[in-house]
Amino acid sequence: MSKCDIKVKAIGTLKILAIDAIDLTSIIANAIENADEAVRRVEEEKRSIRVTLVYDAGKLKLEVKNTCAIDTKFNDDGLPISTKQVKSGIGTKISKKLQKNMGGFASFVQVNNLFILKAVINC
Repeated sequence: MSKCDIKVKAIGTLKILAIDAIDLTSIIANAIENADEAVRRVEEEKRSIRVTLVYDAGKLKLEVKNTCAIDTKFNDDGLPISTKQVKSGIGTKISKKLQKNMGGFASFVQVNNLFILKAVINC
């Protein structure tokens, strides 16, 4: 069994969302699934995933930070290029489309051995 230091922080009170629960779940689940896949390539003692959700003034802010072992390549749209055997990259495209359709945005960067996803979704 592999080990990973995982921390999740959620701040705010969600009462009624103007976003479909399935869409929101898809965005968050995809981000965590991608982070999980990336940390599996990292030495066990260096594995780390941090998920932060903050709801404030009708906006849901999602940040996922994870350690990574390879240099991520990005396409012209700023989306990470998949390193999976089947290089679809569908998850990040769907997430970015959903966020754009909801008046939000998503950004993906890598700083040294840390991959960072930031997204803001209007709720």
